Order: sequence, then structure tokens, then C-alpha cells
Amino acid sequence: MKNFLLALALFSSLSSCTTYQYLQLSSSTVKQDESRQFVIENDTVMLQYNFNGYNGPIKLSVHNKTNKPLYVDWKKSAVIIQGKAFSYYSPNQQLNGSSSSTQLNWGNGIRTESGTIHAEILAQEGVDFIPPRSIKERNSFQLLGGYLGSFAEDSMKKQYPGGDKTQPRLKTIDFLEENSPLRFRSYLSFYTEEPERRQFSLEHDFYVSRIHKGPFAPYSITVFTDRPDISYTSTLSGFGKGAGFVAGVGILAAIGTAAANNDR
Repeated sequence: MKNFLLALALFSSLSSCTTYQYLQLSSSTVKQDESRQFVIENDTVMLQYNFNGYNGPIKLSVHNKTNKPLYVDWKKSAVIIQGKAFSYYSPNQQLNGSSSSTQLNWGNGIRTESGTIHAEILAQEGVDFIPPRSIKERNSFQLLGGYLGSFAEDSMKKQYPGGDKTQPRLKTIDFLEENSPLRFRSYLSFYTEEPERRQFSLEHDFYVSRIHKGPFAPYSITVFTDRPDISYTSTLSGFGKGAGFVAGVGILAAIGTAAANNDR
């Protein structure tokens, strides 16, 4: 039992070596609805941006409000981050699938396994067709490649997220659009069918307006759950990087010893 508790303690120490950043996004050109989702609407289309998730996914919902087909040309659409353009379209194919396995233990440490894999190759579409009065959703881009460090972390102050004292306190810093560590634009190209073919584009600005930092995983910050204007990322501390493998072996050894003792 003691060894098992030791294993849990080791696992907890590994978890505490991860530092999380929670990024709040804002826009000077796009309004947010009651759920904090970013919404743009005109006579033709309604767009909804949702950035909730790890490393800043851009979850985009396109609603064709007209009685005619509408097309989104992803090859001519891009995210412009700090002045550098990244296409919404990628020719790379994605592999979606699942696997299953069967394991047999024969005793004396002898074990055999067999398994199957079911998968399909999904090619990304360069153009999306949106029928009249319908919605198309797309999630094909991540804003972040990891932890943001281009700001003065020593100026952060501890606050309760959302002013809620039931939440863990996090180090917090606010930004204006001009000094934000991350600014980006979303440029989208559309067209309609012949004979009244019409091409148009829409562009929207976003920036990180607040960063929260702490050792608390997303499940423990409930006020951020499913908020469309909150993204998060994480990094391991120096200790966590160096000790991860050693502690992991220690956990396995402790669990193994505990299991052996329980069998006696």
C-alpha cells in the first residue's frame, strides 16, 4: 500500500511540473455574443469564430444565409500571424482510424498479442460548397506552436479567473492590441455560382488581450470551460523535462512492487 501511495505521489509531482498558459482573445472589429463567441454577419453570410482548445484551434462556422449556393475558397484564404500569411488550405492528407488488440497471457511471463487497424485517408478540400440556408464547419488551423514567452512575465499579478474566488489564483497580465504578444488576421475568400458569379472577401482582426499562467490543468479552471475566446497551451519546467523518464520508471516500479505485495 505504501508503494502504491508513493507511485501516486510521484505521478502528482510530474503533473505539477507542467505550466499552463490560458490566452484570452479579443477583437477591435468583431463583436462577441453572450457565449463570448466571435460573430460577423451581413446579408449573405454569418461567421462564427471559436478558439477554445489546446494551442489555439480556429473553429470556423460559415452560415449561408441566402437562397443560392455559396463557396468558400480555402486556397485563397489565410491566417496572417504577425504579418506572415499561412494558408487555411493544406494539401496534406489526414489519416483517421482506430485500432484494437487482443492479449493472451500464458503464464511464466509469456504473452502474445494480435491486433487490427481500420483507417481511412481523408483529403482536405480546397473549396467548400455550402448549400442555401445551411452551415459548414471547419477546424483546420492552430494558432500556437507552444508556450508564449515574448512578454515581461515578472509584471504578472495573481488574480482569480473571472473574479471567481472558487477558482485557483493565476498569474495574469493584460495587453492592448498594439503591445499584444500575438496578433493575427483571418482572411476568407468567397464566391457564388454563375451566371451571377460574385467574388468577395472578409477580413477580421484578433489579438491576445490577457494571459493567465499557473500549474493548474484546464479541468480545474471551470470558468474557462468551453469559452470560445479562451485557448491554452503548456510547457514542462526544466525539472519536469529532466525527471520525467526517471520518475516514470519509478512509478512503474512502485506499482509493480505494490502489485507483487498484494499478491502475497
